Amino acid sequence: MHKKCSGIINREYTNKWACPECICKPCHQLLVDLDFADDIALLAESREGLQELTDQMNHVANKLGLRMSNKKTKVMSHCQTEESQSQINIGMEAVEDVDSFVYLGSTLAVNGGTDDDVRRRIGKAAAVFRRLASIWRSSKISEKIKLRLYKSIVLPTALYACETWRITSAISKRLNAFHQRCLRRVLKVTYLDRITNHEVLRRSNSRGMQEILTERRMRFAGHVLRLPNQRHARQAITWKPFSGTRGRGRPRITWHKTFEEDLRSINLAMDSVNAEAANRGTYVQKCTGRTKV
Repeated sequence: MHKKCSGIINREYTNKWACPECICKPCHQLLVDLDFADDIALLAESREGLQELTDQMNHVANKLGLRMSNKKTKVMSHCQTEESQSQINIGMEAVEDVDSFVYLGSTLAVNGGTDDDVRRRIGKAAAVFRRLASIWRSSKISEKIKLRLYKSIVLPTALYACETWRITSAISKRLNAFHQRCLRRVLKVTYLDRITNHEVLRRSNSRGMQEILTERRMRFAGHVLRLPNQRHARQAITWKPFSGTRGRGRPRITWHKTFEEDLRSINLAMDSVNAEAANRGTYVQKCTGRTKV
């Protein structure tokens, strides 16, 4: 029923909000919704367009016996203008405007940054690590098993959806600090022992967090680049604005800039990455063949 509901909206939504700069330029259609299970994200370039989509969604949902939850629905505007102050309603009820919200386990922020998401993932991973405190303290469990538990339970919690993060120096330091703190606790090494971070990684047979992030991001990008050209993810990863100017000041660090840095670290150019990613075996070998930290 959910797929039928979103499908009807796609068919009924007119092209009057279409823009020649959309990622689906060949068909001159906008990507107006992202669906996963019973979650739907509606996308529009204006409040008027978003209200129309919401009304259509509510109307079709009622036809199918479904109901849109006002409490679980949020609105986030990336351009704060006078027009963006108008309320979005579901029926007669207003929807809350927020600067960030959690969608499919990741925190989406109005500024497009990943700082809030990284802090949230570290907080969740730290909570998991604390719940396993009895294991880290145990003298009956070998160090090898403790490290395997850390890498299979704590790390995946901290790095959930890390392939989509943009990385700044502050984020990198925060992640590395968490990684080192956990490894030292597992190895029962304190900072008073005056053991370097490199030595901690060597004893635990682990890699630095930055290296883990880079490999995951590059493998994810390779998977997307091997998709057919008509897939939305494939179009989005290579899309660039056709017009417009950048604001004054230092350019923001984006996911694309982070990925370009990853490519430079293995002597690959952005222009040649499509051809490299097409050969999965060679590309994965380059991604995983980095020198360990």
